[in-house]
Amino acid sequence: MQYGKSTYTLLGDDRFQALDLAYIDAEPSHHFPIRWFGHRLSRFLADAADYQDTPVLAEMAAFEWALRDAFDVADARVLGLDELRRIAPEARALDAAANGAKFDAICAGIIEWVDEFNAPQRVAGTVSRWAEEGLIASVVTVS
Repeated sequence: MQYGKSTYTLLGDDRFQALDLAYIDAEPSHHFPIRWFGHRLSRFLADAADYQDTPVLAEMAAFEWALRDAFDVADARVLGLDELRRIAPEARALDAAANGAKFDAICAGIIEWVDEFNAPQRVAGTVSRWAEEGLIASVVTVS
């Protein structure tokens, strides 16, 4: 198996070899080309008892897989600074919502990019768009 050098560096020789063997047992390849074999490594590291106490391992594996994927995708238009500024608060809000944050906490996090007065409206508009796009499956009311 070949993964990124950073995951290997974080683990060292012995732990990386143990990871290889455990991952092969847990996630046998279903693809002929070996290049697709590591696509579940980050999830494995996040869930496996031997590694879940070190979340940076799963994060690094996901990052390295994303870098690998970046070479396979079609060329796309480069986003400008204004577009990145618009996306950043929405990405932060989606991450917070996925981790169970309440609406007020999501708004508080958005204030880093959007002024305090407009943050609730920005989050509400974003949540509305997520619902239209099917990103929200249900709403839970918490008191």
